[in-house]
Amino acid sequence: MKDKKYDHLSVRTSKQGVVTVTLDRKPENELNRELIEELGMVFEHLSHDEQARAVVLTGANGHFSSGADLKTFAELKPGAEFQRFSRLAILAFDLISDLHIPVIAAISGRCLGGGNGLSMACHFRIADTTATFGQTNVRLGICPGFGGTQRLAHRIGKSQALRICLSGDIIDAKEAARIGLVDLLVPKSKGALKEAEAMAAKIASYSKPVVSKIMELIVEGSGMPWQKGWAYEAAAFGELSKLKDFQEGLATFGKKRKPAFHDQ
Repeated sequence: MKDKKYDHLSVRTSKQGVVTVTLDRKPENELNRELIEELGMVFEHLSHDEQARAVVLTGANGHFSSGADLKTFAELKPGAEFQRFSRLAILAFDLISDLHIPVIAAISGRCLGGGNGLSMACHFRIADTTATFGQTNVRLGICPGFGGTQRLAHRIGKSQALRICLSGDIIDAKEAARIGLVDLLVPKSKGALKEAEAMAAKIASYSKPVVSKIMELIVEGSGMPWQKGWAYEAAAFGELSKLKDFQEGLATFGKKRKPAFHDQ
């Protein structure tokens, strides 16, 4: 994907095929209609981009995203317009979670409300110690509308999701890691973005069809009954063994050279 600056986000692609998508809407990357539409366009394009190998989603201005822009809500009529706006965000977030290559959220600063919902749409989350999380909607008498209740319950369980959503509390990165909302916590000095891009580059160096199949096995297979899941994995293992990359890996095992993958 070519480097591009949109009105509210930017896209940068490394030589290794790592695409960094940066939310950039001051002051704290609040999600309005235009930013959500831009996200949808970028990830729709990425779903057809054969050169992209991994994605990092992050935020400028010292924050990931502090959530929905409430000024947008003031422009909506109660009822159907709110429902359509919610669906716009959910469909954009689904493009992220459904992507065939990994999307890593790199989180610093505020990650609240719809911003937290956006981070949960990514395949995993790396945060530094500046990050804070929460679903503060209830404080204003507002229900989460960007899939926050559903993704949160799936991510950390019903009890913790109820605690986070009903208290409206903001939790720090250490607590978020403890309950499973964050997958990897790094010091501020190291930085979430640097760590995420390093991990993305590592993943990008592997065989793309193998990476995509592993993602499929975990995401789809984990929802299957045990016997169906292992049969699904065994069938994939057999098919992947026909790849040149699979055979290349076997040929280099125990030797001093690294495998040279060609996505075949």
